[in-house]
Amino acid sequence: MKSFAGSAFLALAATVALPALAFAAGDGGAPAVPDFGVLGLRAFGSLCLVLALLLGGFWIIRRVQNRTGLGFLKRKDLQIVAQLPLGGKRNIIVVRFLNKLLVLGVCNSSINVLTETEISDDDTLEDFSETLENAKKSLDS
Repeated sequence: MKSFAGSAFLALAATVALPALAFAAGDGGAPAVPDFGVLGLRAFGSLCLVLALLLGGFWIIRRVQNRTGLGFLKRKDLQIVAQLPLGGKRNIIVVRFLNKLLVLGVCNSSINVLTETEISDDDTLEDFSETLENAKKSLDS
């Protein structure tokens, strides 16, 4: 980031200093003919300055966003417990949010709550694939 800031500073300095140097080199009284090399450097310097400001702003936003997250929620309050792909872009996802276990049906255009269960913190969650296999075995017999 330091080298990027240094190049942005050089671009800013070139944008400010080059027109002043071009004016000082002229004969003073006669209107100066525009030098397209100087104008090109000035435009390039301005472009570099704008890009530096944009990238710096994005960098600051990313840093602040990573620190705050959702703010009032901790990372452990919302967990994806299990996911079962159904083909295409359809999934069944089991999500634990605070003291609730949600079974969600997810597809391209919507997310639907299939079922919702209250759980306590000391409840142990079974492996989703084991539960699915047990359900299949009970249906077969």
